[in-house]
Amino acid sequence: MTATAVTLSQLLAIKPEHEVPSPGDIVEYAYDKGEMPVTVTVTTDVVGIATFMVTADADETQYSLETARKALVRATGNDPDKPSSLGRARATFGEQAFDQNVVYLAKQRLLCLAYMRTGILPFLVPDFPHNEVPVEGQDFTFMAHVRLRPRGTVEDFSPVHFAFPAKPEVTDKDLDDFVASSIWMPCPRRRALAWSACAGRHARRARRSATPSGGAPSWTPPARSSPTRA
Repeated sequence: MTATAVTLSQLLAIKPEHEVPSPGDIVEYAYDKGEMPVTVTVTTDVVGIATFMVTADADETQYSLETARKALVRATGNDPDKPSSLGRARATFGEQAFDQNVVYLAKQRLLCLAYMRTGILPFLVPDFPHNEVPVEGQDFTFMAHVRLRPRGTVEDFSPVHFAFPAKPEVTDKDLDDFVASSIWMPCPRRRALAWSACAGRHARRARRSATPSGGAPSWTPPARSSPTRA
């Protein structure tokens, strides 16, 4: 597998030469390659959208493509080190979908290197407006649109209070009206459920009103009748 030119120590040592733009800033910054395998140009607009133009060298592009292929092979439950796994993964995704996902994941990785190079950490996911496809053995240039992360300073840590509307009280009359309107529903199962709810509520009310000596409740369920059709 092709080796990446990026090391963790290099990423941690990056000090962008331009100030990180905020939403509303209109800038155009160019970042030379230096020790990183990507060259980046960033332009921003008034609505807070940053346009990245990223150029990755051939070796880093190849490494990103191979890494993406292995990730997709693992996603299908196959071992990326086995020669037959790639074919099974392509069959699972479909040839076209597999290739599109490889390019998308490779762009995501290279764009993350561009983020580290510029110090810009975007808000939400990036948008790739063009369908650039890398060519094996060549540098790869692509464009991405990202939304700049809003900046702000928290000056007060006092609690925030919310007012919730009072919970409405359900009365016995509300229940009686609901059950009465539900008993004659056309579905027999719904009629039975509504009747059970009515009988159960009256039974609970009768138990609560039973005498302390344990006398039996005197309530009798009302007689059921069939609906009258017009």
